Amino acid sequence: MRGAFFRRHAPDVDSLDLEKLSGRAKCCLNLVVARHRLGSSPHVCLDNRLHWGAVRARLCLPGRMQSMPRKGVVTEMTAVRQPWHQAVAEELLARIGDGTYAVGDRLPTEGELCNTYNLARGTVRQALDRLQQLGMIERRAGAGTKVVASAPVGPYQLFAFSPSDIAALAANTRLLRPQMFDTAIDAHLARRIGARTGSRWHVLQGVRIRRDDPQTPLCWSEHYTRGSVTIDPRKAEFSAESLAEFRVEQRVSAALLDDDMAKALDAKGGGPALVVARRLSDRKGRLINVGIYTHPADRYEINTVVSPGR
Repeated sequence: MRGAFFRRHAPDVDSLDLEKLSGRAKCCLNLVVARHRLGSSPHVCLDNRLHWGAVRARLCLPGRMQSMPRKGVVTEMTAVRQPWHQAVAEELLARIGDGTYAVGDRLPTEGELCNTYNLARGTVRQALDRLQQLGMIERRAGAGTKVVASAPVGPYQLFAFSPSDIAALAANTRLLRPQMFDTAIDAHLARRIGARTGSRWHVLQGVRIRRDDPQTPLCWSEHYTRGSVTIDPRKAEFSAESLAEFRVEQRVSAALLDDDMAKALDAKGGGPALVVARRLSDRKGRLINVGIYTHPADRYEINTVVSPGR
């Protein structure tokens, strides 16, 4: 459906008329509007028409999409894969953030959201589950969905459910007096990060703190970046768009705090710790970056919500 529509309109259309699109295509474009509205893009008109360049540049569809060269020759490009439930969750987050849905307001029902985005009920529930995990909405059977917070409760969300969560970690936290050096990793570290013994890596490590609460250390944060990467790890870009190009693997495990980490975190040596490891690989499967976050057991927990079937 997408390819046929794009091929038919690519050579001679500068804008798209929403009235001519199918329900699924309208869903895509509604999400584009929401994202551009946040960035105040001059290329999107909110009068039922969208500039083709803005759609082509920003539309994130699962699978593959068609690019539109200037001369009308259609070629393929790999699109950023973004699940539908994540896209809907991000739009609802944006509307809560800009006050469209204020604290105390009720969100549209699941049925209304299904009709708006032409999506299955299960997909809409996944989007609402994400908002509930962030502590922003309250859902009660027979009472609907109520907005209870205008921003995520507890901005420290280390275990990521989307590229946006990883970007939020960089925005909401920082390293205190970070140490940076290059090293050829030994066998122990190679096993720990899943790399080849003797390979060279940039290392950035230190105590991670919240920007709004610098007095309480959160964890000992270690970042290993492949040595062939020339960007300074301290200046690397962590946006949802850049991170969407990587495969992200996460692992949660238990450990004991060694004495050096415990001293840096003002915690008890030998005490229990929760370790979250995150591995980023490029499209060719090459390991590019590994982050290891070691928390004293009383400073981090992971909460998820599974909604009952209806």
